[in-house]
Amino acid sequence: MHGSTGNGQASDTLLGKMLRIDVEGTPDPGSPYAIPDDNPFLLDPGVPGEIWSFGLRNPWRWSFDRQTGDMYIADVGQYNWEEVNFVPASSAGGQNFQWRQVEGFNTFDAGTSLSKGISTDPVLEYDHNVGSSITGGYVYRGTRFPRMEGVYFFGDYSSGRIWGLQRDPAGKWLSRELLDTSLRISSFGEDEAGNLYVASLSNGVIHRLSDTRGKYYLKVTGGSFILGGRTQIVFGSEIGKQYQLQFSTDLQSWSDLGQPRTATTLESELTATLPGPVQAEAYFRVMELPE
Repeated sequence: MHGSTGNGQASDTLLGKMLRIDVEGTPDPGSPYAIPDDNPFLLDPGVPGEIWSFGLRNPWRWSFDRQTGDMYIADVGQYNWEEVNFVPASSAGGQNFQWRQVEGFNTFDAGTSLSKGISTDPVLEYDHNVGSSITGGYVYRGTRFPRMEGVYFFGDYSSGRIWGLQRDPAGKWLSRELLDTSLRISSFGEDEAGNLYVASLSNGVIHRLSDTRGKYYLKVTGGSFILGGRTQIVFGSEIGKQYQLQFSTDLQSWSDLGQPRTATTLESELTATLPGPVQAEAYFRVMELPE
């Protein structure tokens, strides 16, 4: 319960808060760090100057979007709800994320008064039917997987599920479950190139997150045509999808060429031989087959 009234609303402790300190500048007298002059509660004598925001329970974990500077905070719930909080880079701080009056968007303890700051709702919640211990991740800013660009990835330690969260052009937050794994997701990681990783506490294995599509998806990256009608097409594919090579002599009617193939990598190859005499002109295409 984090104290009889919850540390998140207590003004006399740093627990249950997000702190903002300067570890690179000249430390304040008697302190190993400095407190920035523009921290939101610096002039409030009843609040430690380090505090940037109130009302957190157990943020595991939080991160910055390396491109925008926006902050994402995954806060572990008590009994029923897990949540993700969002703080834009333009924020001057001073949020109160409302624990333990509120858990997710739901009342947890109506008797808890919010002490300081601006009441701020999460941007996402999920209940304990799908997971009971959120693990925050990162926004993908790598270049290898375009579909992942700008998506905040997070997971759940208990269920092993991994979700993506992103705001649409209208400002609405959209989430989607992407993976249902057996991992005990304890942490996410990010490398210098923007690749994302997920760590499993149960076996100590670190996995790299990747898309089933690469940046050359459905683009021809190579090909050859030799006498006798032997044709080879290399193209970007989606892992697990089936593809069929087709040909036409007039770009109107198309016929299958060879057998369909299921992609096992981000780049696939289809090879076949034209039936009958080789035409003066022949056109080829790769079709992704419906599931």
